[in-house]
Formats: sequence, structure tokens, C-alpha cells
Amino acid sequence: MEGGADIDAVDRFGSQPLDEAVRVGATAVAAFLTDLGAGTAKAEERTAQFLNACSVGDTDLIRFMLANGQPPGSADYDARSGLMLAVGGGHFSAVTTLLGAGAPPDAADAFGGSALTEAIKLRRRDMVDLLVSAGARLAWPTERAAGTLCQAAAEGDAALIAMYAAAGLAVNAGDYDSRRASHIAAADGSAGALTALLGAGADINATDRWGATAMLEAVKAVAAGKAEAGLIDTVAAAGGRLGMAENELSGVLCSAVHAGDGALLALYLRAGADPRDLNASLVVATSEDRPFVDGSHGGHGGHG
Repeated sequence: MEGGADIDAVDRFGSQPLDEAVRVGATAVAAFLTDLGAGTAKAEERTAQFLNACSVGDTDLIRFMLANGQPPGSADYDARSGLMLAVGGGHFSAVTTLLGAGAPPDAADAFGGSALTEAIKLRRRDMVDLLVSAGARLAWPTERAAGTLCQAAAEGDAALIAMYAAAGLAVNAGDYDSRRASHIAAADGSAGALTALLGAGADINATDRWGATAMLEAVKAVAAGKAEAGLIDTVAAAGGRLGMAENELSGVLCSAVHAGDGALLALYLRAGADPRDLNASLVVATSEDRPFVDGSHGGHGGHG
């Protein structure tokens, strides 16, 4: 160099000294050339090499290339970044290295994917937590968030719900009918999914467009034999209420009395129905000379 050598000279293949140093892994030489201000004529090839290192988890090469000028947020033609590829490959150490070097944690590719969505696909809670600590969030529209969480609730996937919640998805997002994931979990009798939602801050008394709450769905699920009665207790412990208008509840109880459905009456009482409403229903049934059958003999029909 003291003799005036051109550090940016290009050979007939289009390579410069820094390109060759990086290609063969000559760390000291690359660092020396970088300090001298050497450039690279093969940025695209270097980026491809970097992205491949991320996808296979070659942390040493990643560090080497970052130290020699490779941007940590480098991405391919579909905007898939090295961070996304490292997460998708399950390479925790590479992900840590890239985030530490300043790789954007929330970068999205051409298809709307991100490092966080890749981590969730792999069900890697450790990576989800790492990305979230670096500032990543799932900022999805309400309808997408609601649909995703409702699907997970329908499948009873408590672990997936917990990951989505940790990633910042709004657990109280409602669909076009204002149905929340908590409604779906209760209606399907999934105590695990409901517990995960409650742990993430779900509003247990949210109502859909018909005024139904998770508690009402839980009562229906138990009555239909889709869940154990303990589901009602889970909702009640979280402060869940039936949320029914007095005349509506009285009508349901009266219908149950008429049908001799003591078991259903017991479920509504367990869910917090006012015994005074039941007494009123009994009075109506008695005045109409309809016998009341206790829960050990009654069915579940006629409650809608």
C-alpha cells in the first residue's frame, strides 16, 4: 500500500480486493482494507452470501461480514431480510447477533411476513420474546387479529394464543359480529384457550352484536355436553357475567321450568343468575300447573 497500490482495483471478473478477502474469510485483511476505505464491486454477491449465512446460521461469517460493512438489514428481492431467514431457520445465536448489530426487528417482506411471524410459525417462544424485547410487534388490522385469534381459540391452541398475545396481538379484537376469541373458546368448551386469553388480558364480559358474553357461551357449551361445568367456574372466577337483560333471563328460566329442565336451571344459577328470577319463574310455572323436575331427571332441551 505504501507503494501506491490501488485498493479498489477491479479484475476482469469484476472483483475488488475487499470482495476477495470476504470471499475467502480473510478477516484481518478485510478489516485492514475496510479501514483504508476500500469498496466492493460485488455488493449483490456479498448480500447473497450474507443472506445464505443467515439462513444456515453461520454466525462467524455473519459477524465477519457485518464487521466489514455488510448492512445488518440486508434483504433479497422479496425484501426477506437476513433476520427473517435466521429466524426461519431456527438459529437463535444468529438472530441475537443480527439484532445486536441493529437489524430492524419489524421489517416486513413483500408478502407481509416478518421475523416475528416466522418465529410464531416455528412456535419458538424464545425467539418471540427476543424479538419483542428488541421492539418487534404484530400491528395487524383488527379483522386479521380477530380472525387469527378466533381460529386459535376454535382449535383450543392455548400455546399459540399466548405467543400471539406476547407478540402484541390485541386479544380483545372482534370480528364483523364483534365475536372475540373469548366467545369462541367458551362456546367450544376450551378451558385452556380461555385461560390463555384471560392471562393476556381478555375482556371476559365483552359482548358480541347479539349481546352474548363468554359466560352465556360457557353455559350453552356445558348444557350441550361440550364442556365440564368447571368452565363456568373459570369464567366466574375472572369476573364473568351472563350479561342478559332481566326479562331475557327470566324468559329463559321460565322456559327451563316449563320443560322441567332442572339441570339447565342449576347451570344458570351457577353462572350467577339471580335466584329471585328463578323464584319468579317457579311462580309462573306453578300458576300454569307445570311440574318442576329437579336436575337429576331433567334434560337440556327447550333453552335455545
